[in-house]
Amino acid sequence: MEHYRAKFAGKRAAIFLNGASKAASLIRASNELGIEVVIVGIRYGNWVDRQRIRNYIGRDAVDANKLNPGDLGELLSIENVDLIIPGAEDQPAIRKLNIPICDICHNRTSTFEGFDGMVNFAREIDIAINNRTEKPPARKKKTRGRPPCMAQKRGRSEPVEK
Repeated sequence: MEHYRAKFAGKRAAIFLNGASKAASLIRASNELGIEVVIVGIRYGNWVDRQRIRNYIGRDAVDANKLNPGDLGELLSIENVDLIIPGAEDQPAIRKLNIPICDICHNRTSTFEGFDGMVNFAREIDIAINNRTEKPPARKKKTRGRPPCMAQKRGRSEPVEK
């Protein structure tokens, strides 16, 4: 675990999940690895759950429970987030932001419980951070003219452009 703690020193994360109890356990695990959780957004949970999360993350973290998707990208860039841990519903919108994602959804094959689970969690974060997402390469423009072989049959040396 010391190997991962050294790699994650100074990293900042955002967590967007449905359940408060899962978010609380991920905040504690992230803190154990040396990752500072700066933004938390949960959909479901009572006042006690939200206060427990507030105690784990501190007063400086942003509570993004009622944040619209348009402001999310701006907030993530302001807070300089290195990693996002989203729920299944939030993944399509968050993937467009080109910030590394650690997928911890329940349909995964690796488990995140006990000491072995903590090692698996650290390994998943390491893979996400060190394999940063990039924008797809720009597509080449297609030429709409005739192929060169057809233009040469008509006695022209270059293709005809429309």
